[in-house]
Amino acid sequence: MASFKKGQLVRIRNSKMALISYQCEKRPAYWGVTYIDDKTLHCVHHSFISPYKHSCWNCGAPVDSSTDATCPVCHWVKCPVCGAYRKGGCIKDEFTNP
Repeated sequence: MASFKKGQLVRIRNSKMALISYQCEKRPAYWGVTYIDDKTLHCVHHSFISPYKHSCWNCGAPVDSSTDATCPVCHWVKCPVCGAYRKGGCIKDEFTNP
């Protein structure tokens, strides 16, 4: 079973982006995820979850949420080469407390 951590950006079924919120206690193969697009919370089977993988907008280096940090403010994956997160900088949103 894949190992995820709270706050990690992931893809659900290779399309929807979500943040890992918790591991479901009564259903160990399931993770609670908060979808980025509509902020809803769902329990999802681990087989539908994969790390977010893309290229850095700034330098083009590969980013991978299974090895690179997810920013707790803007929820973008930190580039391991240039250190960039979100283009234009972090923008606080509904996921963070005031």
